[in-house]
Amino acid sequence: MDRILRYYQQADAAEIEEAETPEKKARLVCDFLAGMTDGYAARTFRRLFEPGFGSIGDLVG
Repeated sequence: MDRILRYYQQADAAEIEEAETPEKKARLVCDFLAGMTDGYAARTFRRLFEPGFGSIGDLVG
């Protein structure tokens, strides 16, 4: 979970960390994911799970 929270905006990550229950944390994460565009979700996934992804060239292509 910590690895994923690094990519959230600081305010969003703080709200998730302060949630009282695991269910509330899960709801906040789901709400954030539901608001992502397809491209943003794909780039975030690649940043998290593909070594070497994230150079300036990735932003242009």
